[in-house]
Amino acid sequence: MKWRTCAVVTNLMLLVWFALDMVGINFSGTYLVSQSWQDDGVFFLIAIVCFLLFLFKEKVGRYVIVTWLTIWLITQFLNHWLFTIVGGTGAQNLRRFFSRSLHWTESKTLYIPDIYHTVLHIFIVLALIAAILYVRSRKNSGRT
Repeated sequence: MKWRTCAVVTNLMLLVWFALDMVGINFSGTYLVSQSWQDDGVFFLIAIVCFLLFLFKEKVGRYVIVTWLTIWLITQFLNHWLFTIVGGTGAQNLRRFFSRSLHWTESKTLYIPDIYHTVLHIFIVLALIAAILYVRSRKNSGRT
């Protein structure tokens, strides 16, 4: 049961953080995250549905949430961290697009995801690990 609690808590933290993307957090001249309901609203709704399935239809929901988080992590990797690794014009476009967002550090040569996306990626990884450990604990205990 402890892995289920851990999975619920980490997924809830992820949803709360991701909700910031729906409303936007602005400071004078910069932002943590811009309001992106039009761009990310479908992702947000899918994340909520997957989480609710995990909560209330656990037998299928645990697999749905692991699948969703895996797809989301791959999508984030391809849209952010891949450009950190390989660079190219995609990195330049991202640097321009997120130029007013809060960053850990500035780099002229390397694209480094902004603070919001770095924390989002960490939450996705933590939620995925917790969900996988929960699924494994259910299989190891003989319960399906």
